[in-house]
Parts: sequence; C-alpha cells; structure tokens
Amino acid sequence: MQERGYRTIEDVLKGLPGVDVLNHVHPDSKNVVTIRGVTGNNKFVILQDGIRISSPTGETNLQISENYPLYMARQVEILSGPASALYGADAFTGVINIITESPTTEGTVRGSVAGGDFHTWQTRFFTSKRFSDSVALSIGGHHQQSDGAPLSRLYPTDFAGLPAGSAPYEPAFRSFSTFAQIELWENLTLGWNQSFIATSLADAELPGATTTYEGPPENPTSQLTAYAKYKFTLDELFTTRTLEAGRELFREGDHADAFYVIVRGRVEAFKGNGSSEKRLGVMEVGDALGEIARLMDSPRTATVRALTPATLLSLSREHFQNLLAVSRELRLALNEMVKSRLKADRVSESAQSFVVPKAVAVVATPAAFGHATPEQLCGVPILHQLPEELRREAASLFSSEDLTAGQIVFREGQPADAF
Repeated sequence: MQERGYRTIEDVLKGLPGVDVLNHVHPDSKNVVTIRGVTGNNKFVILQDGIRISSPTGETNLQISENYPLYMARQVEILSGPASALYGADAFTGVINIITESPTTEGTVRGSVAGGDFHTWQTRFFTSKRFSDSVALSIGGHHQQSDGAPLSRLYPTDFAGLPAGSAPYEPAFRSFSTFAQIELWENLTLGWNQSFIATSLADAELPGATTTYEGPPENPTSQLTAYAKYKFTLDELFTTRTLEAGRELFREGDHADAFYVIVRGRVEAFKGNGSSEKRLGVMEVGDALGEIARLMDSPRTATVRALTPATLLSLSREHFQNLLAVSRELRLALNEMVKSRLKADRVSESAQSFVVPKAVAVVATPAAFGHATPEQLCGVPILHQLPEELRREAASLFSSEDLTAGQIVFREGQPADAF
C-alpha cells in the first residue's frame, strides 16, 4: 500500500483488475464502482477487522472515497465474487476487510499534512501502543477538504451556457474520520469507527436551479460503528477424557453435565441392562454425543460404553449453553443432528407406543378438554425458562387430557398430529 500510494479504499479499488471506479458521473455520489460487470456501491461489503463498517441498509448512493481511509491499516484483504452466504445479501460482488495495525510495546506515532491546488488540504494521524499484556490502545483520524477544480472557468467552451466566472461548476468535497480501538486482556476488543463525507450537488450550482438547502448544496454521508468483540478458542473450553475398552462414559438416566466429541476410538450407545440391552448405535471419531439431553435439559437417554480405548473432548454444561447462545450455526447443526438420530432410532424409543401410569398429557390440538395452566407448562423442561407472560399466552394454545393407567397415548406409525 505504501509503495503504490494507497490512502483510501477507493485507491485500492482503482488498482484491482476487473474493477472500474468512475468519478463525478452521478449527481448523488462522488463515484460509482463496477466490479466484474456489476455496478453499484451497495453490491459489496467493507469490514474492519471482521466488523462491518459500510452501510448496513444498502443505500444505492453510498459514497466510497475519503470516508474509508487506510491510515490505521496493516493490510487490506479482498474476497472477489459472491459471498452472501457468509456476509449477507449486500456481499454480491465481494468483501473488503481492512486489517488494522497491531499495537506494539515500543508504540507507533505518525502523521501527515498535505496541500494542493483548489484549496485542497488534508491531515492524518495515527498512534498506538501496548501498555501491558492486558491493555493496548490505537487512535487515529483524518480531515480533508477541497474546493475542486472550477471546471466552468478552465473549460469555458464546454460550459458555453454559463457566463465564465459567474457560476463556477466546482465538484467540491470534504471528509473526516475518527478511529479508536482498545484491547483488554487477550479476548475483548472495544472499537469505534466514524466517517463523514459531503460532496457537492453539481446540478444545484447551475444558473436557474433552485434548492432548499441551507449553505452549500451537498450530499452528506455519515456513518458510525461502535462494537465490542470477544474472542475465544474452543480448545480452551474443552477438557480431555479417556476411556478403557468396556468402560462406561455415562448411564441412562444420569444427569446431563457435559457434551462430548470423539477424537479417538469407538463407543456404543445402548438402552437397558444385561440381557435386555438394546444397542442403539456405534459412534466413531468425529461423532458427537450427549447433545439431546443437553438440548432438552433432560436425563441421559442412553448408556454409552467404550468398545475400544477412546479419547473424548468434554464440554461442560455451562460452556455448551454459552456456545448455543452465541452461535446460530451450531444450533442449526445440532438440530439437524438430533433429527437424524431420532429418525434413525439410534438414541431413544420415544417414537414407539408407550403407556403411562396415572398422568396428565399436554397436547397442542384445538382445545377440546379445557386449557392447560402456566404452572403445568412451567414443569416442562423445554418451556420452563419462558417468561411468565409468554407461558400464560402459550397456555391458551394447549389443552389437557387425563389418561388412565394403561391407556395408549399414541402408537408407532400413527400421524404425528400433536406435541
């Protein structure tokens, strides 16, 4: 970037193959970007250390210029091509990620002042320092302004309809930005990114044009991003557990206190004891187990025993719940895993017909036997964490039915018409 003199994301885009940046061709924006034949400043996403700093609302006249400076950048990564599956619908032509400079114990201080024709000037500064292993700070900013070239004076023939010097056509623009980032310990980062740019509305400066603007007619774009980022690695959360062949990991009915992933060996899951044992399945390296009891907050649904010497990674109940809370992808993956296991009947026999002693069943069918109560729903592990207001609302959707001892609730193979 230093060798090529890149100061902004606009400069970077101009240097990329397959990218065209056209300046002063649109009255509402300083430039228009075309990437691989697709035109639009809202067709790609700009990130800073993985955090989106471009507009989240997809404005068509988003300006890409001095408002995305690189004074804090160590490098710029560019993903060319569609990436909407990971970065959202706006990432149609690509993703740009500005990687900021990491603070050092020696510290960094740099700044610059530049000036030029047409009342053009610019200042930039950046400073960073690591004060200790747990605290580091980076701060930067810039301010820039230019009146632009008075085109009607420089090219009177092309602007023959304008009396020279009376109403200059000047594509003026101004911008500023601020940046701050605080690193606390090894995991927490607090960040701030603010940018502003205002470009002149050329049409409003022509003779006879009317405007309701106060001051110079211009198109301002202002963006502000404040964020907190917490990083952790899964290997910090997992502990290792080894089993000898024939050793049980847990038994059916045990309290579910952990989630496991097999990294070596083979284990089997079964129900029952002794001669009544029924094998449900064999799991190998890469398989996970214990997720059903954890997701449903219920006791273990089967016994797991090592067939060969095995090593497993164990994730505690607390860490498992925290991961589910922050990772939508993990929740979806576990849901699919649970569905496949239940379909294969590898873990439980809940799909078979069963009988109960004296009990109350709660079913989600049109109310025919009277409504359930919020207190009954509170006793259901899946629903007991709902706020009381939501439980009360949900209770109106449930109905209760009394069952006598020995009465069949439903049979294997029947249509699933209720929960």
